[in-house]
Amino acid sequence: MKILIVCTDLLTQAELLAAELVKLGYNPEVTQSLHPARLILNRYDVIHFIEKQYTFSLQRLLFILTAKSLRIPNLLTCYSFRKQTKALAHSLALFDALTCSSVTDLKKLRHFNGSKIILPFIPNNLSATKSEEKVSPLSFVLPVTSAFIELHIFKNRFGHLNENFFYVDATTLAKLSSSSKIRKYWDAFTSRNTFAKQFILITEKSTLENILHTENCRILLSWTEIDNLQFAIWIEHSLKTNSVLVMNEQQATGFAPFWQNGKNCIITNNCKSILQKIMTDTQQNLSPVIDEKLNDLARIYLKISQLKYSLLKRNQAS
Repeated sequence: MKILIVCTDLLTQAELLAAELVKLGYNPEVTQSLHPARLILNRYDVIHFIEKQYTFSLQRLLFILTAKSLRIPNLLTCYSFRKQTKALAHSLALFDALTCSSVTDLKKLRHFNGSKIILPFIPNNLSATKSEEKVSPLSFVLPVTSAFIELHIFKNRFGHLNENFFYVDATTLAKLSSSSKIRKYWDAFTSRNTFAKQFILITEKSTLENILHTENCRILLSWTEIDNLQFAIWIEHSLKTNSVLVMNEQQATGFAPFWQNGKNCIITNNCKSILQKIMTDTQQNLSPVIDEKLNDLARIYLKISQLKYSLLKRNQAS
């Protein structure tokens, strides 16, 4: 089966998916182009769109309508369905199937009548790195995604942990502003919020990775609203450094079979639970779960392809 993977902003993920599809016997082709002539000159069995966040565009509409005129089924993989409008909801009807990253997004697609599955963002690193057990005191990493005011949510839920060591991860903010500006904002924030004065600010990715490798860290994600792409990055950090992810139930739904509360992660909104002892298995491997998700995707490919041929036969008979 020949699959055309169309991806404009997540090329690495598209190529990673293509490599996995080759192992399953598919013939994938990755492109960033939306030129309809490509569909006329080549015979594709399925078109698979991959997008960070779903947005409507006339160029893609023309591409999809061309595919439909040629009876090529299509599938959309989107990692964020946060900003939904009526126009976007109606445009989703152009797709034969959808995949999303979590149960939360799946619920947002309840009015979509086609096939739907959960297909999370695939991390580059799928297995844990062997390392010696970390015996140092617990420290916590607090990711901040948009502004330091997010830390007020942390204070309200985990304020009793004032005796522990905290790092504030501002590496996401560092992609949008200079380190000097971020530190200036941080100084202003801590001058008004004394609870954060003992926290250590991190703006460099190399510093963060060194801390995760050398210290006994727990990464507190359960209080955040990080998107699915950021969550995948933290999975990679966890596997590479044997750091423990603390997540809520919704965040755990993407790779639900992999997560084992109290063994390789902590799944909770309960502030007391994040101090529990973890029996970490250094042989953690996401590959079996990824294989299961890809098998689900293969079934979707087959289903929408069979639907195309059944409609074709029906039209020929009439």
